[in-house]
Amino acid sequence: MSVSVTLNNQPLKEIFHQIEIQTNYQFSYNSTLVNSDSLITYSSSNSVKKIIADLFDKRIKAKIIGNHIVLVSNKKDQNNYENAIRFTGVILNAENQKPLKNASIYEISSRKSVTSDSLGRFTFIFDKGTSKNFAIAKINFNDTVISVDLQKKKRVQIVLQPIISSLTVESKTTTSINETSAVAEILTPKMSQITFENLEKIQEKRIGQVSIIPTIGTNMEASGIIDNNLSLNVFGGYNGGVNGLEIGGLFNILTRNMHGVQIGGLSNFVQGYSKGVQIGGINNFLAKEMIGVQVGGISNIVIGKVIGVQIGGIQNHIAKSMRGLQIGGILNWAQDSINGMQIAGISNIAHGEVGGVQLAGIHNLSTKNISGAQICGISNQAIKDMSGIQIGLINYAQNNRGFQLGLINVAENASGVALGLFNYVQNGYHPLELFGNEVLYTNVAFKSGVDHFYTMFTGGVRPNDPQIFGLGFGIGSRVNTWKWLSFSFDLTGTFINEKELNTQYTWELNLLNRLDVTMDFNIKKFTIFAGPAINAHVSQMGYESTGTFTTDIARDPFYTASDDQTQIQFWYGAKAGIRYNF
Repeated sequence: MSVSVTLNNQPLKEIFHQIEIQTNYQFSYNSTLVNSDSLITYSSSNSVKKIIADLFDKRIKAKIIGNHIVLVSNKKDQNNYENAIRFTGVILNAENQKPLKNASIYEISSRKSVTSDSLGRFTFIFDKGTSKNFAIAKINFNDTVISVDLQKKKRVQIVLQPIISSLTVESKTTTSINETSAVAEILTPKMSQITFENLEKIQEKRIGQVSIIPTIGTNMEASGIIDNNLSLNVFGGYNGGVNGLEIGGLFNILTRNMHGVQIGGLSNFVQGYSKGVQIGGINNFLAKEMIGVQVGGISNIVIGKVIGVQIGGIQNHIAKSMRGLQIGGILNWAQDSINGMQIAGISNIAHGEVGGVQLAGIHNLSTKNISGAQICGISNQAIKDMSGIQIGLINYAQNNRGFQLGLINVAENASGVALGLFNYVQNGYHPLELFGNEVLYTNVAFKSGVDHFYTMFTGGVRPNDPQIFGLGFGIGSRVNTWKWLSFSFDLTGTFINEKELNTQYTWELNLLNRLDVTMDFNIKKFTIFAGPAINAHVSQMGYESTGTFTTDIARDPFYTASDDQTQIQFWYGAKAGIRYNF
């Protein structure tokens, strides 16, 4: 924090007063260390820490502890004692004078921390030193800072003012470790969790630390509030934050943020955000946002948003939005929007908008709008608007504004295109037709889709002269001109069986392809239609057994050609019928 101070032959404490006004912080120091009545002339605009270092020629430094600026000696205390110095005290509730259990007492210079017992008592043992500064804090109480001259005082009584009524049920802080991971809670000693919750506002920094297991290491019980540039945890560690590299044989737990690289043999747990790379043999867990890369042997979980890459052997889970790439062996799950790509062996789920690509072996789901693509082996679902592409065996979109390609395509509304064996739009175009043409006198057809593009199934018979039948599939489009008049363009391919039904059948190519253009007269739910057609008939019927083509469905063909045992014929025809519009 930056402040501006100016003194002209005034007491030193006036600088402290100016800084307190600008920062809303309070100074705490031992009078044997600082003579606040000394007169000085000084002017500067800089950070608090740099101003204090400049004033005292770096002999004294400032530490920010909660809402206090604590002045401590920057030199090692040279006073040694033959006998250890024992310093004790008791912590009381200011409201009822009852002892406070599990309050944290933190000695600022040595970074040692102890916790009060059930009677509110605590004990420090120092092997040297005179003046010591202590931060005392407990969750749901106002913290305080005291300075003690151990030559004059060996015992203190400290009262803490509750923030809320003592009758109120004790709440959990939002950063409590049991809100982020039950596994991490099990791995961390309870006293370490209590120390962090009490002293959360204190931020200490060190170049490095080494731990065997949580709290058994160079930072001891205060490890949860100390940030390190280099952190080495033989089995597991519990630290404040990392600005560099952390390696854990089994697991790493951070109460704050991770900048850099974190590698855990089994798991990494970060209660803040991460900017960098997390690599966990089993799992990576992050309570806030991530910018970077997570690689987990089984899973990656981020409670905030992600900008970067998640690679999980089984699953990736993001509680907010994702911009980047998710690769999961089985499942990717984002509870908000996606702008990037999800790739999963089985399923991708997005509870927000998808502005990229979902690629899965079995299933893709978006509960909101899609402007990208869903591609999978079986099923795609877009619960709202789909203005991109869906490719799968079964595709569903509430509003198809893009393109669906699949065996079955379903939508409630559609202004886009669906191409598949069966396309159905709930509020679209799906009539049933009864019609005849010059080849099959009686036909029934079902169309499904929207006006500008639909698919159709057809079946027809010629009852005599001779008796034949056909089954077909096609696509079409209807152009509306007036409410009572429209035009339909249908392109169909129909397999024609020209042998008697009681005859043993051998497969022979005999395909009738038609383009029908009809004028449609609409009368409420009924339509009467008629129009011309052009036929393109491709047949191999009879050639293999007789050496000639035995097909006999063409009516006055205007073009006939044969090549390589296949005959092609073209002729004009007509179609007329009645349609019922569901």
